[in-house]
Amino acid sequence: MSSVNLDLRRRLDEVDASISELQATRWALVQHLNLALAGTKRPLLSKFSDELIAEIFMHCLEPYSRITTHRYAPMLLLHVCRAWRSIALSTPGLWATLNVDF
Repeated sequence: MSSVNLDLRRRLDEVDASISELQATRWALVQHLNLALAGTKRPLLSKFSDELIAEIFMHCLEPYSRITTHRYAPMLLLHVCRAWRSIALSTPGLWATLNVDF
């Protein structure tokens, strides 16, 4: 190999080593950040009372809409988590509309 090729190969190896070192540093920082954030993660709605959450759910309803699929409120609310399911099922206003097709 020529000296130019050897020099380029050496420089490439140095860059690869630097990249590996930076990736290891980044990984360590991400792990540190995840640990720091682990104690602060709480669902926003968990800070509110069930009554307030139920009122928010009522505002999710489309006026005069038909419940035809689980992709819309109130059916969608049943599939988020256990707490939301419980609140939605215990909120009669979400289920006050009855649609009958003839």
